[in-house]
Amino acid sequence: MDNQLPHNDENQQLARQIGQLLDAEASLQDMSSDDPLVDLLLSYKEQSATVEVNPDEKQEVWQRIASQTKGSKATVTPLFSASTMRWAAAAVVLIGALLGVFYLQFYQQPDLIAQSQATKS
Repeated sequence: MDNQLPHNDENQQLARQIGQLLDAEASLQDMSSDDPLVDLLLSYKEQSATVEVNPDEKQEVWQRIASQTKGSKATVTPLFSASTMRWAAAAVVLIGALLGVFYLQFYQQPDLIAQSQATKS
């Protein structure tokens, strides 16, 4: 049940070939395939390899990020403080007491000790 795809699925075979190449640390250019996906992957790899990042610009960006985040003071509000826990405990006790009173008032029937003939059906 793991593999629902047919064994002759072209996409699955291509994915396995690419996986084997990656495991062997080989290049996609070593793969003999007429699939347009491989060509797209190769062109993307060439384009991304030609993008150069200037180290000065990179450093400048990090300095701007640091300067904008340095002066901000964030106030951290704890989610569960001691007073919040006290209020929650008080609410639980109050709800429990109300449920207990409701149960005792409406669902507790006294034991029937005797019954008259007139009320028997």
